[in-house]
Amino acid sequence: MPTCTPELTPFVGELLDRVTAAQLDENWQERSAVVEFDAGLPRPLAEALALIELLRLHPGLLLPVQALAVELNGCMQWWLADDLAHARQVIANIGGVEIGSPPVAEVIHSQYGGIALLSSLG
Repeated sequence: MPTCTPELTPFVGELLDRVTAAQLDENWQERSAVVEFDAGLPRPLAEALALIELLRLHPGLLLPVQALAVELNGCMQWWLADDLAHARQVIANIGGVEIGSPPVAEVIHSQYGGIALLSSLG
C-alpha cells in the first residue's frame, strides 16, 4: 500500500488502491520523492503532483475497467471486466486462456474501429 500523508489520503482514496493494483506504486513513490526533493515542495503537494502525472500517463486508473484478450475454443475474444480476479476465474472455469490485458481504448480502437457494442456472457 502506498504510504501517503494524511492530508493527501482523503483526496485520492480509492485511486491509490488502483495505483497499487496496477503495480505503479513504485513509480508514484519515485516521482513524488523527486518532486519533493528536487523542487523543494511539501510532501503532500509532491504526492499530488506525482499522482496527476501518473494519471496523465495511465488514464485507465480513473476507470476501473480492464480489457482482457482471451483465447477460447481456438478463437480470440475481447472481454471487459470491472473485477479482474472474478473475470480470470470465469475465464479459467470455461477453459479460456488470458493472453493479455491491453488498455480499453486501445482495444476499442484497434479491434472495433473506435466503437464497440457490449454484450453480457449470459
